[in-house]
Amino acid sequence: METKVYDLETVNDEDLKFAVIVSKFNGKFVYVRHKKRETFEVPGGHRGLL
Repeated sequence: METKVYDLETVNDEDLKFAVIVSKFNGKFVYVRHKKRETFEVPGGHRGLL
């Protein structure tokens, strides 16, 4: 598997199969606790269409 990093708005939506987005706040990665697995994970969801 190959990982590529792109700047915002530089990739055509048609070229994406999926995306992983990791957030940082105050220099630290943002994780949330999964209520069913009791593990810490990156926040998930769906991409909204603008």
